[in-house]
Amino acid sequence: MANRHLSRSIAMQSLFEWDFYAGKKKIDAILERNLSEFGPGMEDGKFSENLAKGVVKKKKEIDDIIQKAAPEWP
Repeated sequence: MANRHLSRSIAMQSLFEWDFYAGKKKIDAILERNLSEFGPGMEDGKFSENLAKGVVKKKKEIDDIIQKAAPEWP
């Protein structure tokens, strides 16, 4: 699997877990564990971090867009 594809998968897995725990777990700790478990030796771990942290940072904006696009799924 290409590094970028794997990085995106790890970012998504981490965000799913972070959201599942309603943000009570720190995204940094989740990412660190998932990177070590699913991408050992991966060279582009920063890419996963940037993706996941960017989503967390812009969560409110993203949620507003999703609500407008999918009103049945608030």
